[in-house]
Amino acid sequence: MEVPLQDRIHFFQTSHLFQGLAEDELTKIAESLEVVDKAAGEEIFKAGDPADTFCMVYSGRVRIFRTEKSKERQLSIMVRGDYFGEGVLRKEKARRNATATAVGAVTLLTLSRENMHALTRSNPRFHKNIMVSVKSRRLAHRMRFKWVRDDETVHFVVRKHVIILLGVLVIPILIGFLGVALLIIGISTGPAFVNWVSAVVFLLAFLWGLWNWIDWSNDYYIVTNQRVVWLEKVVATYDSSLDAPLSGIRNENVETSLLGRVLDFGDLIVYTFIGRIVFQHIPHPFEARVFVQELRARVSEVARAEELQSMKTAIRSRLFPDEKAVAPPVKFSPLTAAPRQRQTTIARKAGGIFSLRFEDKDTITYRKHIFVLIKQAGIPALLSILMIALLGVLVVQWLSGGQAGSIPGLLLVWLIGFLVFFIWAVYQYVDWSNDIFQVTPTQIFDIDKTPLGEEQRRSAPLENILTIDSRRKGILQLLFNYGTVQINITGQESMAFEDVLNPTSVQQDIDRRRLASIAKKETDKAAAERDRLADFFATYYNSFEEFQKEEEERKRRSGVQ
Repeated sequence: MEVPLQDRIHFFQTSHLFQGLAEDELTKIAESLEVVDKAAGEEIFKAGDPADTFCMVYSGRVRIFRTEKSKERQLSIMVRGDYFGEGVLRKEKARRNATATAVGAVTLLTLSRENMHALTRSNPRFHKNIMVSVKSRRLAHRMRFKWVRDDETVHFVVRKHVIILLGVLVIPILIGFLGVALLIIGISTGPAFVNWVSAVVFLLAFLWGLWNWIDWSNDYYIVTNQRVVWLEKVVATYDSSLDAPLSGIRNENVETSLLGRVLDFGDLIVYTFIGRIVFQHIPHPFEARVFVQELRARVSEVARAEELQSMKTAIRSRLFPDEKAVAPPVKFSPLTAAPRQRQTTIARKAGGIFSLRFEDKDTITYRKHIFVLIKQAGIPALLSILMIALLGVLVVQWLSGGQAGSIPGLLLVWLIGFLVFFIWAVYQYVDWSNDIFQVTPTQIFDIDKTPLGEEQRRSAPLENILTIDSRRKGILQLLFNYGTVQINITGQESMAFEDVLNPTSVQQDIDRRRLASIAKKETDKAAAERDRLADFFATYYNSFEEFQKEEEERKRRSGVQ
């Protein structure tokens, strides 16, 4: 496939890699490129090959995968505008750590290792752009975020700037120096307690600094080909995530301080339909904004192309109703189906009475964590077990003939006590079991039914959800992996799915259903408008010949007169 020079330059102008480069610089790069075509299924390179070529996808799709323990693990799907093979940037000759194959026909724009190194040396701006991306990809490959969907590719991952880490380490470092100073004093003066105090101070400073470092390293800001994500975690205290689809982003803005401009860090503020997501104190915020803008433009372009194709199909079906329309293949979308989770062995054997998440047709139901049940029913259940043990003692005494006359009375007391504790335990179980949260294809529900009492039911349409935030607070929630999913809703009080197992997964379930509901509504609306316009064009087309005859007849009559 021939790619004219001007088309290559236009291609560069839409990529974040070439932001800030003048047109003459883009022209030089375009002239040094090689155009490579690959057929469907053809291998571009395989793991272990020399990393001697940098590739940009001009058209088509490329699958990147790695074989681990005889199984393929897909790393990403590259589309137009994406690039891979950044191993050529290393000074020493590197090897490919993954395999790339063409998904359908693919056209690549490639740069040799030598040309790539010459480009980075002569264009500092390009070098900075690509190094920001390379560091981000390496971090993404190390983390392997489990929540990433099958058709989702992580393009950008960043933590807060290292200056923020240094800022929170200042006090622990100063206290550590204080501990060292006390140790020196203790050695010179001799009192043993001073050595002990210095050791404790130094240990506390070290642990505090370690805690701050882990806390800094657990916050991530992520951009995929579908959404922007903010993951926040405070050690043993807090765990939260917030995301928004790229299609819902309306604007991006960067705010920096004087120090931020000097050290190249700042806040990237992403404004969406559901509020805003702030990437706080991230390095290279302007490059990150270009990332988001480019990916958002891709989403809009794909949506526009799909809409035009649908319009074309609709008009054709009106003009040629006897011709069978070829529908595009339906692809699995994670927005329309939730991953099923396996029940525990206890849940299967008990017929699901302890299931914390289960599905019935299109409805997902959640119960509170089993730890909540233990807190509610633990005491009466334990007392019931003790009563059963007491019954064994009474039976042994009765069989041995000791205090036989008092056994019936004791059995009556035992029976009353056992029934009280057992009924209490059953009541607490039923109360726990009836406190459920549900997600349907159109609504969410918070249902709380008191045994032998009233039922409280709250609901909200999925399309009215503004934000979804999952949190785990405290050491117990982190250890037992349960927490709260907070849901803010337009025009009504917020709802909370409290004490649910794996709140991040619950958040994804709700978000998946919400996006599917919104997408269906928008699709139905677009289809109705498309059909209306198709009917209009078809009517005009079918009436055109009739209009021509009427016009000719009008002219003929005018001529006769």
